[in-house]
Amino acid sequence: MADMANDKEMINELTYGEKDLHTLTAKLVFPYIPKEMPAKEVKKKFHEERSKAKGYEFAFNYAGNASTIQRNFGLTAERANNIYNSYMSGFNGLKAYIDLRKKDWWEKGYINLNPKVGFKANIYDYPYLKKVQESFSEPGFWEYYREMKAIDRHCSTVEKVTEFFKRRSDSDRQSVNYPIQHTGALCYMVSMINFFEYLRKKDLLFKVLITVTPYDEINCEAPAEIAETIANVLYKIMVKSGELFVKRVKLDADISRLEDGTLPTYWIH
Repeated sequence: MADMANDKEMINELTYGEKDLHTLTAKLVFPYIPKEMPAKEVKKKFHEERSKAKGYEFAFNYAGNASTIQRNFGLTAERANNIYNSYMSGFNGLKAYIDLRKKDWWEKGYINLNPKVGFKANIYDYPYLKKVQESFSEPGFWEYYREMKAIDRHCSTVEKVTEFFKRRSDSDRQSVNYPIQHTGALCYMVSMINFFEYLRKKDLLFKVLITVTPYDEINCEAPAEIAETIANVLYKIMVKSGELFVKRVKLDADISRLEDGTLPTYWIH
């Protein structure tokens, strides 16, 4: 999100700060949390605020608004608006990105998933949505809508307006979410291809076993004598693959280790 939105505050936190956007968000929406307080201390002293901030963050990052968090978190309208305005003021690059994504799909009829590869997601009912919007400009439409809304919410005109804005809102969220998810998928796919090629060239196919690949993880089994080598090779492959699509921040990876720093033995044979 930070990379695609080119949000300076997010990038600065991830590059030079403590790499903790949840704490940064908590400081934005709960002004009584000291700005200079280290993230580690915020986690201890303001754990509940940070947890709430994390929820607000995910809602806003995927095109939610004040009404979203008011409904999801049981807030007053005033408090929800204050949180939303504080968040968007703090991350104004994100706000500009979300506004751009919403405008872009509505003008083109598809969501541009990733400009590097040219993939796009077509809006299946785009012609219908455009036609419905055109009907709103008919003389007297909104006067009739307001009149019928007051006396019969099940009127076809009222239902048409309600459905239109619900559908457009759905694709607004998709236009923000899909490119991020798709870019993650691209990083994963390139990692898998490069890892497979490494195993093939090193004659390790069926010696190192790719077992489970949930979402953005690659779990594999390896003989004990080369387990550390394989773990480090895969780590480097994943980081390098991420660099192809994420340029403004480092998209890092983690090697799953036990508390003592060793690799889990259930992946070693």
